[in-house]
Amino acid sequence: MDNNNMLRSALFICLSILLSTTTSIYAQSPTDELLQKARNSKQKKQYATALDFYLQASQAYARKNNPQKLSLVHYETGLLYEQWGVNEKALEYYLLAYKTNPDITITNRIGNAYTQLGNYDKALVYHQRSLAIYEQKNDLPGQIASLKRLIDIYNVKSQFAKALEYSQKMRQLQEKTGNKKGVAEAVNRIGYFYKYTNQLPQSLQAFTEALQLYKELNDLEQMCTILTNKGVIYQLLGDNKNSLLSFFEAAKIRESQKKEVQIAELCNYIAAVYVVMGDDENAQLYTERAIKFGKNANSKATLMRSYETLSTIYQHRGSNRRALKYYKLHAKIKDELATQANQKQKALQQKQAIVDKKEKELRLLLVDKEVQGLALNKAKLEAEKKAKENELLRRDKELLRQTQALQQAKLQQQALEQQKAKQSLLLTQQQLNKEKQAKKIALLQQQGKLQKLAIEQKELKEKEIQKENELLQKSKEVQALKLQSEKNKRKEREKFYIGVGILLSIIIVLVLGSFIMARRANKKLETKNNVIESKNSLLETKQEEIETQNNELQKKQQEIATQNEELMQNQEEIIAQRDFIESSNQQLLRQNDKIMASINYAQNIQQAILPFNERMSETLEDHFVMYKPKDVVSGDFYWMNKIENQIFIAAVDCTGHGVPGAFMSMIGFSLLNEIVNEKRVKSPASILEQLHLGVRFALKQAKSDNTDGMDVCFCRIDEAKEGKVLVTFAGAKRSLYYVNDGNIGQLKGDRTSIGGWQHEEKREFTNEEITLNKGDLIYLTTDGYVDMPSPKRRSFTEKGLLKVIEEAKLLPMKEQITAFEQALANHQKNAEQRDDITMIGIQV
Repeated sequence: MDNNNMLRSALFICLSILLSTTTSIYAQSPTDELLQKARNSKQKKQYATALDFYLQASQAYARKNNPQKLSLVHYETGLLYEQWGVNEKALEYYLLAYKTNPDITITNRIGNAYTQLGNYDKALVYHQRSLAIYEQKNDLPGQIASLKRLIDIYNVKSQFAKALEYSQKMRQLQEKTGNKKGVAEAVNRIGYFYKYTNQLPQSLQAFTEALQLYKELNDLEQMCTILTNKGVIYQLLGDNKNSLLSFFEAAKIRESQKKEVQIAELCNYIAAVYVVMGDDENAQLYTERAIKFGKNANSKATLMRSYETLSTIYQHRGSNRRALKYYKLHAKIKDELATQANQKQKALQQKQAIVDKKEKELRLLLVDKEVQGLALNKAKLEAEKKAKENELLRRDKELLRQTQALQQAKLQQQALEQQKAKQSLLLTQQQLNKEKQAKKIALLQQQGKLQKLAIEQKELKEKEIQKENELLQKSKEVQALKLQSEKNKRKEREKFYIGVGILLSIIIVLVLGSFIMARRANKKLETKNNVIESKNSLLETKQEEIETQNNELQKKQQEIATQNEELMQNQEEIIAQRDFIESSNQQLLRQNDKIMASINYAQNIQQAILPFNERMSETLEDHFVMYKPKDVVSGDFYWMNKIENQIFIAAVDCTGHGVPGAFMSMIGFSLLNEIVNEKRVKSPASILEQLHLGVRFALKQAKSDNTDGMDVCFCRIDEAKEGKVLVTFAGAKRSLYYVNDGNIGQLKGDRTSIGGWQHEEKREFTNEEITLNKGDLIYLTTDGYVDMPSPKRRSFTEKGLLKVIEEAKLLPMKEQITAFEQALANHQKNAEQRDDITMIGIQV
């Protein structure tokens, strides 16, 4: 890594630390403390401990929804893995950091990681991005650093013309900055790439210019490098004399520096020139010097080249026995170096597998611990919530009953008031009737007075008549004397008295009739009075009853008022209970959010362990992956790895779905990595057998009632001869579907699962092989696809799957996944997904 990049990385880390500490000057949050602990452990090279703290901090910042801090943690975790020497994991975390913070420093780290892993095309993409950003900012040092990385990659890819173009551009920038050493470096690169584009004179000119610049800088190290390069160019031009002079000058500087490895290498160069010149004596002399210095420095690479040169010299001399001897020494060292390289590669792979396993274990422990804690809190809060809801329901029922009673009492009160109003109206009517009757009685009494007056008048008339009769008797005596004279007058009086008598008789008759009628009226009036008195008596009784009811009603109203006060108190208690329940609900929601955050983080973990799309695309030319979890996390997973020329791939359905299924998937993924990557088991049947044992051991199924397991579709793909591909399949309750020359076929797996009950002594699985043509298709699935229900609860079925394969087999793989998804959607409609779904389609 160049100094500028190191400086930027250091500045980025310092700035990140500064930002994280300015949040609280006098105190750190628990999450920030975790981050600081991780940094301290990394500084002490306690990588596993540092990783644990980084994972905890990452989980905490994810829950807090703090993308800036989360990106920082991902970046520093990538630095940890890079320092640990696990570049693939470093890349994984750099990419996570880049998603939320496409910083130039992270971009450079991603490009460097891809370079370390040999993925030069991806490395070019990210370094080109860095260069574009530096150009936009007019950052000359940044542009130069990016150009150096791009030049190195183009050199490795043997794209020397492109490397030459960028070297010339780098020279222009170095000249702008006035950096003579940088100009010399750029000119040296130009000379190097002129050599590889077979422009030898231009290459020699560039090296001469670079040498002059390094002499002015008195940089002996680079002077030796340039002199060596010039010696090689002179040799290619056939100028052996100048070639030797360049090598001798470089060797003289190396001898002054006492660098034996470099002296040995220059001796080998000089010997090679003498071999070309046919001077075997000097060639042997310098080769033996190279061997001497190589042995002193224990430089096997130098010795390998020296022994090869010495073998050639003895072969020229006809000493085949000695030539064979040194060639064997050359071949032995070559094999040793190849073995060391392989061991180093294997050690790196094992180290990566161990680190990967350690990270997954730490993640599993974190997720398991948090999910268990949150689940317990959730269960406790749900129990409290249920109790409060039951209490609230009871109080609601009681309130409803009391409200109904109150409404019934109000209705009764209204009915009594209506009855009272009716009775009051009736009393008023009766009072009116009574007044009318009193008036009638008064009228009758007045009529009685008239009758009495008439009787008194009659008595008076009778007395008058009696007096008149007396007077008449007296007058008769007088008139007897005057009878004759008054005879005529008497007749007139008789007529008068007869008239008066008739008149009096009529009056008497009228008075008697009136008396009889008055008596009858009195009797009727008496009867009516009796009735009225009876009704008045009844009314008085009813009035007493009404007063009694009014008293009772007042009492009830007082009781209702008391009940209303109690109801108000109950209502206040209920409102308080509701507020408490709402608070509990909010707490439950927060707990649920935390649980969902943990589950979402578990989803991120699960997504992270699945093969990257980029890695899948690099390994498999044309493929698709349909991955549809039923819940946030899945009990299904797919796994892939490539070892040498063999591709191993699996689609796995674990018992259950959601969080339990996800835990099983983590166990399965870790076991497959261990079996295939570390133990190097290559037979699919043997892999399933060891996976079965691993699951039973991990879940302690031999000593418990646990029956969880997995159904697996596992394939190994080998490229055979003459455009053929050999597919070896083993299945645990899953089949492999394939299309060969347009015909659909099926390899059925064994009818036993991975893990669970084992009644047999040893569980064995069977390998099935099929040879396919290049361009044929294979499909690995879990049972979620064929078991998808319709609204009528009918499964999609294996027959439906085969029908879709038949319809889609001629389509490109990108269109095939659309066909499979559309067919499933047409069948499912609005029905709920029953299980996790995984399907992998591969064009071999």
